[in-house]
Amino acid sequence: MPLITLLTDFGTKDPYVGVMKGVMLSINKEARLVDITHE
Repeated sequence: MPLITLLTDFGTKDPYVGVMKGVMLSINKEARLVDITHE
């Protein structure tokens, strides 16, 4: 199971983080996504 950590400057008010996570999980459904920060 791959571990993917997310460190972005997208903020939390827009849908970009959710879209990015959806794409990652559509590529590998077993991936574990960990949010570090989006600020």
